[in-house]
Amino acid sequence: MNHLDISHTIDDKIVADSIAGISLENPSAKKLVIGGGIAVQSFIPAHYHRFTSDLDIEVREPLNPETYRQLMQQAFEYLRSLGYEVEGPKKERQTLTTLVKDIKNILELQTQRRTKNNAEKNSCRIGREIDSAVRKKIGVVECSVLRPEDLVLRKLLRVMRYAKEYDFSPLPHTGNVDDYFRYIRDLREHNLRNFDNLAPEEVIHLRMQADLFDIVALAVYTELDKDYLQKAFGDYDIFKIDERRTKRLFSLVHPSLDLD
Repeated sequence: MNHLDISHTIDDKIVADSIAGISLENPSAKKLVIGGGIAVQSFIPAHYHRFTSDLDIEVREPLNPETYRQLMQQAFEYLRSLGYEVEGPKKERQTLTTLVKDIKNILELQTQRRTKNNAEKNSCRIGREIDSAVRKKIGVVECSVLRPEDLVLRKLLRVMRYAKEYDFSPLPHTGNVDDYFRYIRDLREHNLRNFDNLAPEEVIHLRMQADLFDIVALAVYTELDKDYLQKAFGDYDIFKIDERRTKRLFSLVHPSLDLD
């Protein structure tokens, strides 16, 4: 499957319908929180909504395919009632992935596949994120969305990993959101035109710059809570390996991320 060909924003019907299914009034609804790029879009102006291929769903519990099906049963039934085909979940290395399909569209619903040990190890962070999620109205539906501070920290973690593995600069292309959005759009169009000949580094470079764009946009269009950021920072062991250097990087990504 070519992820670049199944791209959506929060404004697309298949995304709105999936969020509606996830947010139905039922005992599971409070356990399901929207994360990732779609969550970012709920906080920033519509003209900065960049394409994404998936809808990230955050849960507190460790998951296997069977517990995932139980958790998502009502959402899947709702989507099928609208005429969508629902396939999965498929076990991937780090996620459980379900495809929601109609004649023209495919959307991936992705949830982290945590073992019991992994869930216990990260229980403080995961619990805080779920408990601190904010209620937002997306379309006609009210749903739970990760806080912008948690979205920023998750994306900074991924940026740091990409930068280390591929020897990229972990800094934004620009601090100007307009210019950055155009840059991301041009990178994506380049990758689409040259998909058959892309080096892995080019794909990762776009993903990293997209994460950095999201961070900059959230820093500009939300009032990040410094106290919450500082507390949440402490839940990531990897940030504390070289805390001074990490905090310096954060401040260079955007001044509002200065934690000193």
